Amino acid sequence: MDYSSALQKKLREMTYSSKFDFISDILGEIGISVLDVEGDFLNKSKIEKIIDNTDFSVILDPFVVKKVLGLLSCDEKMELFGMTNIHDIFSKVINKKEVDNKKEIVVSRLDSREKRFFELLDYQVIIKNRVLRLLKSERFKENIIVHMPTGSGKTKTTMHILIDYWLDKCKTQGLILWLAHSKELIQQAYESFNSSWKSLGVGSIESSIYSDDDWSHSYNGIIFMTYQKLSSMYRKSSGNYNDIIEKCKLVVTDEAHFVGAKEWTKPIKEISKKSPVLGLTATPGRTGDLENIKEIKEVFGKVISIDMKTAYMLSMLPLEFSDTFDENYTFEPITELQNLGVLAVLEREKLIVENYKPDVYQALLEVNNYESTLRELSRDPFRNNLILKRLIDVYNEELQTIVFACSNSHAYLLQKLLMVEGIKSEVVTSDTPKNKRRSIIERFKNSEYKILINNRVLTTGFDSPNIECVFITKASDSVITYSQMIGRGLRGPAMGGNKTCRLIDVVDNIKNFDNENTIFKHFNKYWR
Repeated sequence: MDYSSALQKKLREMTYSSKFDFISDILGEIGISVLDVEGDFLNKSKIEKIIDNTDFSVILDPFVVKKVLGLLSCDEKMELFGMTNIHDIFSKVINKKEVDNKKEIVVSRLDSREKRFFELLDYQVIIKNRVLRLLKSERFKENIIVHMPTGSGKTKTTMHILIDYWLDKCKTQGLILWLAHSKELIQQAYESFNSSWKSLGVGSIESSIYSDDDWSHSYNGIIFMTYQKLSSMYRKSSGNYNDIIEKCKLVVTDEAHFVGAKEWTKPIKEISKKSPVLGLTATPGRTGDLENIKEIKEVFGKVISIDMKTAYMLSMLPLEFSDTFDENYTFEPITELQNLGVLAVLEREKLIVENYKPDVYQALLEVNNYESTLRELSRDPFRNNLILKRLIDVYNEELQTIVFACSNSHAYLLQKLLMVEGIKSEVVTSDTPKNKRRSIIERFKNSEYKILINNRVLTTGFDSPNIECVFITKASDSVITYSQMIGRGLRGPAMGGNKTCRLIDVVDNIKNFDNENTIFKHFNKYWR
């Protein structure tokens, strides 16, 4: 008998009163208050339904894990886990002690022409050519940011740029350094480059994720590394860092708005004295704070975007613009990409909380207490009841849905409230172990369940073309965070996604980011 079956068997043997107490304890005071909004109490039939239909082993809330383990006898614990100590079993179930010893494969020689690769779309070709023209110019000395919306193919376009640059400018000698802020993004970029080279490359190239142990002074090719690792090497002034500086011919900074972080700016500025830097981002700024923008502009001097120039070259503009631009004409890049099927059309829906307390939340914000605001929102029973009802609706519509929660505890609360309704969902947070996170995400991509709830994890480094609904419960004070959240559902049919995507947004979206075109152009004024 497995862990989940043993739990269900144990629960069925309990009295109704004990079952009620058990489910009530799991839901907690906040969860019960949500159900109490409409008198949706835990009657006997609902309790039985929960026990019959719930796999408690997928709920990783530490409180729940300890609660369900406490039901098992010593013999049952020994039979299921080979141990009786609840502390050790907890670590095993929650995978807190999980160690991923899998060593990243170093592709010492990556051969070309192994499989078909889909070529760039027209606007991507134009971005590529504009970037390469500047990178290869002996006169142009500024670093470049490529500004493209989430879902429009930044990474793919950049891989074409890198391979062309390596073959033509580097003459297959030296080093290209790719930087990103998370291991997931590094892994994705590494795999994307390897796939691209097999169709676009000529001959062979070394490609690897950086490791101190595996670094060779004779390395010749592309290497992938986190900003954190580069910063650490810079502070220690390690021999490998100096070697990389000496060999580097081009630096790529993914999510380039992170370059504004002071601890990461210094090593990149040092490298840029010798090598050009190419930044990639959907939002060329971090906070809208002028000081922060100034720090980014100290590294980058030129932005290449899907702008009027790109539109003119693609004949996206009306015929009357064939000879000259009209200053009164407003070009909307997101709308144009939606018209091309590159991006999905967002079907926006605002959830209005009848008992919403804007004055209370605004007062919290005025003292810059964003986390306190999120905590209050996550505990609001009326708000959570509205979210629950709408989640049930989208589940019944069979929409593949990603939910952005206010906090880790809020994510688990929503999962447990859905559990009460007999709806299976999964939760991913920063505390979710790597292997378990990978499994949860893979099953979501395969549509094995409908609702994936997360907090602060899946805004970047996550791509699931089957997403049909983005549900934002997290009030956002950042245009970057909000842009990243809606970006999870922006992939259109031309990019393997959907023609439309439902965007459900609770009305206390703090800064009221209404329009995806406005969001994309938010930082333009700082780069004029």
